[in-house]
Amino acid sequence: MSPPTVTASAPRIGVAAVESGALEIRSPVLPAPKTIAMPPKRLLAAWGLGCFLVGVVLAALLTGHPLDFFAQTLQHGRLTVALDAQTETLSTELRPQSGSPVLLLGLVVLVGWRALHGRLTRADLDAPVLWLVGICWVLGWVSLRFWSDWGIPAILVFVSLQVDALLAERVPERAPRRLLLAAAACGVCVLALSANVDGRFMPAHRRYLALFNPAAREALPDPGGILYSDDMGLFFQGIYRLPNAPWRYMVGFEPALMPPQDLALYRAMTDRRNRVPEMYDVWVRRMRPEDRMILETTGLRDPPPIAGLEWHYLPPTYWSGRLPRRPPPS
Repeated sequence: MSPPTVTASAPRIGVAAVESGALEIRSPVLPAPKTIAMPPKRLLAAWGLGCFLVGVVLAALLTGHPLDFFAQTLQHGRLTVALDAQTETLSTELRPQSGSPVLLLGLVVLVGWRALHGRLTRADLDAPVLWLVGICWVLGWVSLRFWSDWGIPAILVFVSLQVDALLAERVPERAPRRLLLAAAACGVCVLALSANVDGRFMPAHRRYLALFNPAAREALPDPGGILYSDDMGLFFQGIYRLPNAPWRYMVGFEPALMPPQDLALYRAMTDRRNRVPEMYDVWVRRMRPEDRMILETTGLRDPPPIAGLEWHYLPPTYWSGRLPRRPPPS
């Protein structure tokens, strides 16, 4: 069997079609007729897999600790597959997806509209990209990353191919309307992505500013101390704002990496329905003078009801606790 071929013919731009194993590209750049041999699909898949594996190995080598990199990656994956854990205790990317109903509705409308006009073939519906969409949407109920990293990009690829085919059918390639449509689409994308809807670019981080203000240095651990908190966002804010901070975090990266006893305590703390102040006594008994406990409350000027610590208010909603200072020797 001869390999599939690429045939360049009439001088038209941007039109591509796959028919009986051959990819036809119409372009004014290539002389017509011209045939270019293409490798089989299995060879292309093997080549892509090989490039992926080489990239993984090179990335591991660049860390300086390739064996530890692979061991920690596998261990992290094994520990984080805890389907019985409270959603609040998981990192954002490990939580289930919301289903993206609006996006799926748009996809169904596009597919239905193309089908009603007889422009959708069985090959379009049986394409690997749609299989990827369906599989990742189902897996997205286990972890958001399946849907956000693979499923949504697959939808965008499918939609772009359908829109490209629609433009090829209805709008002449050199017509000014094509440029106007592209400019309008770009303008809508810029407005939609840059609009600060509900303050989405600021409020999630603004409440942490008081913690990392130089004036609040006493509220953070001393060198060699530990920062105790039931808010994992505090770690992600601190590790980027103060990457060389001389303290450690009780909760960081992913709670599943914590020792089993600490993980069970953390999950109990994040269960808003059954949480009681006495749970934090375990941390208080562990604390040293250089450690701090930072908690968020809803009541203004109402410190957490946890005994044994001196509390310092950090507006708008945070409190920093430390062991009582010992009076200097007389």
